[in-house]
Amino acid sequence: MDVVALVRELGSTTIRYPGGNFVSGFRWEDSVGPRDKRPVRRDLAWHSLESNQVGLDEFARWLKLTDSELMLGVNLGTRGIQPALDLLEYANHPSGTALPDLRIANGTPEPHNVRMWCFGNEMDGSWQTGFMTADDYGKLTPPVPPPR
Repeated sequence: MDVVALVRELGSTTIRYPGGNFVSGFRWEDSVGPRDKRPVRRDLAWHSLESNQVGLDEFARWLKLTDSELMLGVNLGTRGIQPALDLLEYANHPSGTALPDLRIANGTPEPHNVRMWCFGNEMDGSWQTGFMTADDYGKLTPPVPPPR
């Protein structure tokens, strides 16, 4: 049976990318653009190699087939606020600045319109790349405004 059909059968409404401990070393820029130009990097969480062959744009297109929404993970383990802001601009800004124009050039003309974001993954776990205390995590993550 096709994976898309199985995910639909599960009734999943939201799927996170990237998932789990992998997000703490994730360089989102490695996951966009021509696949043959994407770097292979060491994955510190799983002690393996990451080929970056399933990137942000491909994953977002796949999610549409499954009728699921993207929850986008932000790397707080080895990166910080500026790469997170760049990811937000790449994913959600329509056009007219360098990052969404890059998304368009990469074959995704419309913004992903990501509504759900997660900041890191179990950052207060000593096993996590970029481990930090809950207090430090709270200082690093932006406040979430109340719904309108």
